[in-house]
Amino acid sequence: MRALVPKNAVSDDTYQQFWGAIEAATVVPARVAAVPGGTYDVYAGVVSVSRTNGTVTSTVVCGRYGIDLATNTVDAVTTKQLRTQPGLLDNAVVAAELRETCRDPGL
Repeated sequence: MRALVPKNAVSDDTYQQFWGAIEAATVVPARVAAVPGGTYDVYAGVVSVSRTNGTVTSTVVCGRYGIDLATNTVDAVTTKQLRTQPGLLDNAVVAAELRETCRDPGL
C-alpha cells in the first residue's frame, strides 16, 4: 500500500485496524477517464471479504482513484461505502451492480 500511495501518512497500526482483517478483494472497473497532464481517473467498485473472530463479512465500495503512470502512484480521490453484510457475496452478481453504480462522476 505504501508503495502505491506514498503521500498517505497512515501508521501501520491504522492500516492493521482498518484493513488487517481483509482476506480477499475483487476490483470491478466501471470507467476510466483520461485527465490532462497524463493521469487517469479510474472509477471502480471493490468487494472485500474480511474475517473477524470467525465471522465473514463482505463490504461493497465505489471509488474514484487517480492513477499517475509517470510516478507509478494511486490516489484514492473519494470512496463511498455502499453496504456491509454478513457472509460472502457472489462477485459475478455484484459486478453488474458495481459497473453501473460506480460509473458516477460525482464520486
